[in-house]
Amino acid sequence: MRFILVFIIGLLFGCSDKQSIGAEKYKEALLKIHQCEAYHELKMASNSPPFLENCKSQALKDLNISKEDFDKTTQYYKSKPKEFEALYDSLLLKYP
Repeated sequence: MRFILVFIIGLLFGCSDKQSIGAEKYKEALLKIHQCEAYHELKMASNSPPFLENCKSQALKDLNISKEDFDKTTQYYKSKPKEFEALYDSLLLKYP
């Protein structure tokens, strides 16, 4: 479900031919954003969209990543599905 949301967000921001964020930093951001989404789903029963958006914004801010750079990097990986799959696989292997 979250993968689909990231995919849709990526489509909304058009194509990009280069990533704005390095792979390791991007993985950190993905992990934090997925943690926000999981907490929201499990603990808040989806009743507080402002919490979710604030949590995601704070996660990016903590990593010194702009939303624009995150979205641009997401689009970069969306245009290279094998790289994106490998990136997610490395997250899953690191945090089983």
